[in-house]
Amino acid sequence: MKKMFRNYAALLITVPFLLACPGGSGDDADDAMNDESMEMGEMEMEMDEMEMEMDEMEMEMEMEMGEMEMASMIDEPCWIREGAELEGRASPLMSTSFEFDGGMGTICYGAPSARGRMAFGEVVAYGEPWRLGANEATAIHLTGPASIGGVALDAGSYSVYATPMSDGDWEITFNSMHERWGIPINEEVMAGDVGSFMATPEETEEMVETMTFTFEPWENERAMGDLVMSWEDTRVKMHVHPAG
Repeated sequence: MKKMFRNYAALLITVPFLLACPGGSGDDADDAMNDESMEMGEMEMEMDEMEMEMDEMEMEMEMEMGEMEMASMIDEPCWIREGAELEGRASPLMSTSFEFDGGMGTICYGAPSARGRMAFGEVVAYGEPWRLGANEATAIHLTGPASIGGVALDAGSYSVYATPMSDGDWEITFNSMHERWGIPINEEVMAGDVGSFMATPEETEEMVETMTFTFEPWENERAMGDLVMSWEDTRVKMHVHPAG
């Protein structure tokens, strides 16, 4: 589009110049040349303004498309098992959305509560795969490629589960089977694993009754951050980094 405007501008500039040359001489010719030069300068300024307007329009369109893509991701409902009811669940379906350089992410999870029980070591067994929530498998949806905990993930949807340990790092695993009930995590499910990483659990500052996922952005131009699971007295970070 810009090239077309440049070619058009060149034609507008060249034709009047050629028409003014024949039969022109002396002061009249000089005056004509000066007039043509002024007109040429004005036309160039107009063309520059048109290009600037086009650049602004392109930027606005890109921003609108990005906002539409993000809104689509946020509004997209999390998957639930066919026939399952959301109302009255002891562990409600929750979601957390986050942004990174190159895309948008949403994690969907059932949020269990302690309700007087010991979360880890009682509700959640150590040393065994856990769905990182309740009910349906915890799922993460990405509009663009990203690295989470060092695991390279293409744009798409994945389930994510953890193997918590009583003493030591947890293993966090991403799996290609995201539309499924959260248990059992057996050999058939594990056949769809796409990658895993080790995460060091941290202590929370206070008791977290209901499990939550939050996003803690870094102050960085690449808009990276940490996706954090918190429950009871434990929190685990999953670092989200743009692809590349």
